[in-house]
Amino acid sequence: MPAEGGPWILIATFCRDVTDAGQGELSLEHLVGTLTFDTQDPEAPEVMPEIDHELLLVVSILPAPGQVAANVVFGIQAPDGHRGLGSPMAIQFPSEKPAITLLVPLQMRLHMEGLHFAEVYVDERLLTRVPLEVVYVRRPAATTPSSKRSSTRARAAAKRAQS
Repeated sequence: MPAEGGPWILIATFCRDVTDAGQGELSLEHLVGTLTFDTQDPEAPEVMPEIDHELLLVVSILPAPGQVAANVVFGIQAPDGHRGLGSPMAIQFPSEKPAITLLVPLQMRLHMEGLHFAEVYVDERLLTRVPLEVVYVRRPAATTPSSKRSSTRARAAAKRAQS
């Protein structure tokens, strides 16, 4: 974890969109903590298949006093412990602002349910982990009123045939 002198994370979250509100303000839209993939396809596998999904990771970093630059690496850790790290990104802390906000589009190949983490490393130190729960749900195919009636008729005909 970071030394007491910084750098510090001000914001670290997943969202779907960010709007520039002007005057240095950003509006984070549709914050995401859970992704639910559900299907009513009767042919869908029991276990979650690989699913490609993109989310925006928003990270705001406050530098240590006197710090002007850093190397940042973003990664994803799956529930089974498998870790994928991106390439290092050199950042410069602007002297006119107290922090830098990074908008990172993450292309994720999700292959299992459970708690995933986006990890943020600054100068090779893990500064924070952002949780993301992934849920896969198989639902039975929706029954329509006409199919309910026909199955009721079939049961009644079967009863008549037995008597």
